[in-house]
Amino acid sequence: MIRSGYIFFLILLYGEFASHAANRDSLWNAWQNKELHDTLRRDAIHDLGWSYVNSNPDSAVYYSKLEYNFCVRKKFPVGQSDAMNTTGVAYLMKAEYDSALVYLERSAQLLEQIGEKGKAGIAKINIGSIYGRQDKLMNALDYFYQAAEIFEEIEDSVLLVKAFFNIGVVHKKMGETDVALKHYFRALETCKKYNIPDMESLSYANIANTYKELGKIDSSGYYIQKALAIQVTLGDIEGQGRSHNIIADNFLLLGLPDSAKVHAYTAISIRQRIDDIQGIASTSNLLGRIHFELARYDSALYYFNEGLRAGIQSSSLIEQSSAYEGLARVYEKKGSYADALKNYKLFIACSDSLNSDENFKALAQQEMQYEFNKKALHDSLNRRNELTAVQLAGEKQQAVAKEAGRRNLVILSGVLAALILAGVIAVILYRSNKRRKKDHEIISHQKSEVELQKHLLEEKNDEITDSIIYAKRIQSAILPPVKLVQSYLPDSFVLYQPKDIVAGDFYWCHQAGDTLLLGVSDCTGHGVPGALVSVVCNNALTRSVSEYKLTVPNLVLDKTRELVLETFERSEDQVRDGMDMALIAISKNAAGVYTKLQFAGANNGLYIIRNGILTELKPDKQPVGKFENARPFTLQTETLEPGDLVFLFSDGFADQFGGPKAKKLKYQPLKDFLCNYHTVKMSGMEAKLQRFFNDWRGGYEQIDDVCIIGFRVTA
Repeated sequence: MIRSGYIFFLILLYGEFASHAANRDSLWNAWQNKELHDTLRRDAIHDLGWSYVNSNPDSAVYYSKLEYNFCVRKKFPVGQSDAMNTTGVAYLMKAEYDSALVYLERSAQLLEQIGEKGKAGIAKINIGSIYGRQDKLMNALDYFYQAAEIFEEIEDSVLLVKAFFNIGVVHKKMGETDVALKHYFRALETCKKYNIPDMESLSYANIANTYKELGKIDSSGYYIQKALAIQVTLGDIEGQGRSHNIIADNFLLLGLPDSAKVHAYTAISIRQRIDDIQGIASTSNLLGRIHFELARYDSALYYFNEGLRAGIQSSSLIEQSSAYEGLARVYEKKGSYADALKNYKLFIACSDSLNSDENFKALAQQEMQYEFNKKALHDSLNRRNELTAVQLAGEKQQAVAKEAGRRNLVILSGVLAALILAGVIAVILYRSNKRRKKDHEIISHQKSEVELQKHLLEEKNDEITDSIIYAKRIQSAILPPVKLVQSYLPDSFVLYQPKDIVAGDFYWCHQAGDTLLLGVSDCTGHGVPGALVSVVCNNALTRSVSEYKLTVPNLVLDKTRELVLETFERSEDQVRDGMDMALIAISKNAAGVYTKLQFAGANNGLYIIRNGILTELKPDKQPVGKFENARPFTLQTETLEPGDLVFLFSDGFADQFGGPKAKKLKYQPLKDFLCNYHTVKMSGMEAKLQRFFNDWRGGYEQIDDVCIIGFRVTA
């Protein structure tokens, strides 16, 4: 069982912990210098104490008490509350929660008395967080709600969002998921209202995590993609690591371990780069589960060991527990039963440590109930004995004799029954043990065979994957560099997103004098078959222009079809593969501006947007390949003006399933999107298209290759 961690926001009054040892001497000297103004001396001793909170909490407590006594003498109540806050947080770092609560509650009371509402709200958040860690959930809720009221009153939207997060966490721990979601959505609305994008992405992540725990993976995928889009825009690397981890977990829950692996590798790469130890532990354990599902047990073993190492380093019992559980399952599959048992025991020990508070409470309750029941039984027996002494005194001897005879008979019968039962059990155990040994020999042999076959299969899969990755390098070399396209068309973009490692879609560019040919092709299939067809079609296209000197799009497609059919007709098998394509040729006028556009399309059309109005050039309904009733391709000509936008595309974008009803996107939303953002620079258009696609796709798998080229005509 993989546990979900609950994390409370702690809002420290003085930002991040300082540990500038080099400055501590100067702070101490300033504190000792009685000629300095009292405010400067107080600031010095406060900063000195705070600098030790994380590295040496005991020293922090010592210096904060010096600060407190000084502020009492100088009648400086804000300083008193700050000193108590430092002491409370220092005890919190030591996990001495009761002492931390004493000082933080005193700090909050004093802050309320002197009207420091913002700081009082922060103190209440910290108090609630401690109660939450102690599983005193009603106390935690009380303080979080008080803090939320304060933050609403003083209109501090950022702190209000954090209060909503904490309230949601408590309700989730209480099993009230609907109430938790309500507060996560309240946090989201607040972020949108006050434009707090970093907290907005965290709101989406909380919502996604909650839906994931409810088993609503589609909803989880939708919201985590929204979180990821914001994190990419903000450059929030840590957030991207969290989001890719959730997306990977979702794919694994959907039974898609290969898709999960892609996002998990992205997450682990990010978390290693920023040295997020607990994050590394979490993602390593997730990779262990993924490889376990893929039956790649050696890889699973490696990642679970990495998760354990990072879990120990970060003192995360949750991740240690997850790692031990995973190692036990892997060793069991590998037939290393001693190692499996060892790790299972460690998993149980970690689980017991995680649940120690609950176990203690349950044990205390059981002991109280036991004491109550024992006392009630004792009183009942006393009353019964007194009654028996009065009513049965005359019949005592007769009853004793009769009872003794009955007891002896019962004992004799019991002994005989026990002997018979023992004999039957012995025979059953003997036969069962003999059969079990035989079954174990058969199973061991079968396991050895299966393990050998799986090992060979894993090696073969690795070889195939390596070959495909190398094929991607070859295919990438065929594609023109994006910089080359942008050298001809400065305000342009190429959105190219294969479904698999290699793709059936490709884009093509060729310069012939003052004419530039540009095309987007969608070959039959995707993955390896599509990539093989793309090589044939790309070669035929290039030959049509370079060898046969054709530059008019319809003639180029006619010749390309002829060359593709010629290639496939050499095979003894009937091959009907080919490609759909949108192909244009644009020519410059005397001033060097592209003004003439010629278009031919094989099932793929073309969009031209002028002043926000979209014109669509329809293609011929036939592919570049074998087709019944094939006919010559049609040429269409348009005059371009500076500012016009031109888009060529394959069908992968419009055919993607997603959205709230898991339907195809289709072309009309794509048209509307392009018109709505026609004033945006092409580089920005690409990013918006990518986000639009990811938001629509949500947690669904990409079903086809995606390729879109867009450019603006410049003077």
